[in-house]
Amino acid sequence: MKLSEQNSLMLRQQRRFHLAVEAVAFAMSDLPEVQKVALFGAVARPLKMEVPRFRFYRERRIPLLHECADADLAVWLTTMADLKALKTAIAHTLNALKNEPEGGVAHHQL
Repeated sequence: MKLSEQNSLMLRQQRRFHLAVEAVAFAMSDLPEVQKVALFGAVARPLKMEVPRFRFYRERRIPLLHECADADLAVWLTTMADLKALKTAIAHTLNALKNEPEGGVAHHQL
């Protein structure tokens, strides 16, 4: 795979995470106990060039855009009494995104 294709793949992956996070944050905002949602980590900022962990690139010191493997969210709640509703909102949203053209995000990646 060409470097430009690999970098495009990393950007598409980050975009997929952005779409999932936006949808999940919107779904969580309907819950009365959710006060604030914040995205942090690699998905939250522009990707930087780095020599990745993949052996082929690492041995040759070939830089690529950072790989986003998951999206990190911080959620501020007024109470933790109904975490099941929060989990359900996330699950329903991620399940709905599986059929989108951009593709979805696995539950364990968010």
